[in-house]
Order: sequence, then structure tokens, then C-alpha cells
Amino acid sequence: MSLNNLRSRVDALRRKMALALVVVELQPAAEELCDQWSIADANRQPLPESRPLVDLMIRRGHRLPNLLGLYSYIDSCRTNGDPLLPHKVLQALLPWHAAAGYLGPA
Repeated sequence: MSLNNLRSRVDALRRKMALALVVVELQPAAEELCDQWSIADANRQPLPESRPLVDLMIRRGHRLPNLLGLYSYIDSCRTNGDPLLPHKVLQALLPWHAAAGYLGPA
């Protein structure tokens, strides 16, 4: 196998896995936000903001087409007193990933 063939196979694999990679990169930040939310809620402290997750997305070079979806989900949780769930945070940010099967249960 030539180097060019190998490169083109690696590039094809990268394109194929690009959607899953976004979820893998953002999952820990979503879980951290949800953990901080749960701890603050249990201790009756102010609930954390979503800014660290948004900053991570920007640093990793992801576009932010659906920040409104994230903010709507967080506002809904604040209003209803619901806990934040990591897969719902990712679903709000990346709605097309749920249809592709990359996110957890709905």
C-alpha cells in the first residue's frame, strides 16, 4: 500500500467519524456542567452557567449553530427545577447527532 493510499483511507475514516468525534470531545464538558449543576442545586447555591461548555466548543473549532437550543434547555431546567442531563445538553447543542445515533437515550 502506498503512502497516498494510506492517507486517503485515513482521510475517509476521519470524515466518517467526524460526527462521533464531536460528541466524544464535548461529552466530558457536558458531564462536568451537569455535575456542577447537581452539586449547586443540592447545596442551594447559584446554578452554574453554560459558558465553559460553549468556550470548549469555540476552542475546538466547532461552529455554534444551536446555542439557542442549549440556552432554552437550561432555562427550562431552571424554571422547572429539573436536573441537567448530559445527553440532553448535547442533544440541545447538536440536534443532528441524535438522528445519527451518536447520543444517548432521548
